[in-house]
Amino acid sequence: MIARRFVALLALVLVVLATPTASRSAPPAPAGEVYLVQGVVDSEWELSVDGEVVKDGVAAKEIVPAGDLDPGSHEVTATSDDGTSVAAAIDVKAGQSLDVVLHLPVEADGTPVLTSFVNDRSPVPAGSTRLSIAHTAAVGPADIEVDGQVLFADVASGEELTVVVPGDTYRVAVVPAATDSPPVLGPVDLPVPPGKLMRVFAVGVAAEGTMDAVVHTMDVPVSGSQERPSDVPGGSGGPTYADEAVGGPGVLGWAGLACLAGALVLLGSALVRRSVPDHP
Repeated sequence: MIARRFVALLALVLVVLATPTASRSAPPAPAGEVYLVQGVVDSEWELSVDGEVVKDGVAAKEIVPAGDLDPGSHEVTATSDDGTSVAAAIDVKAGQSLDVVLHLPVEADGTPVLTSFVNDRSPVPAGSTRLSIAHTAAVGPADIEVDGQVLFADVASGEELTVVVPGDTYRVAVVPAATDSPPVLGPVDLPVPPGKLMRVFAVGVAAEGTMDAVVHTMDVPVSGSQERPSDVPGGSGGPTYADEAVGGPGVLGWAGLACLAGALVLLGSALVRRSVPDHP
């Protein structure tokens, strides 16, 4: 009798072990996180995700956490006080962090648009920072010089450029793209602290004198050698794509970023004075 029970129990165990792993419950995929950035100056908007209001009366330059979202497609909607409404579908990957920016298109009189940017929170070498600048405003192309060399070349509205640089203080100047013209700003000193993702979104309309900058800064892990990189890599105009990331928002109050915001403001007005055509 005991032997029969043992054989039956052994057979049951073998059946369970032989069950394919695909039929067992898999752990849920980690959620993604989304931040809504209001980049339309002199206006307030209601921001929603999948039909649910995240926050109403969002002023310019506000960064609003939209919470954790399941992987997949989601709809972000922005509605202004005058009834203007824009929407965009965003694709959220597991564990990913996104900034979704509401901003004007290249045409200053156009309807605002929603553009998503992946927050690259991957590790940086010790002593370094990931610097990302996105033009989400009606501004002509320009070169950004660092310590006398072009770091970002031919940056146009709607483009994002990202480089990893040593944490340090740099001499920054802004000049019209591909010209020998003198700087429209600077040089100015820009402190770049290590171990960060520094995101800068240019917003506003240069012709109306409303150029400004929204800054989103996040900690990133540090890996690799304790040696700092010895040089600053360059970049050129064009969209860039980042890997998935995880993290939270912060509004940076460093004096160096105030200088960068001023650079974007003066860049916009200078390009208007010089009649440099906008690039789509």
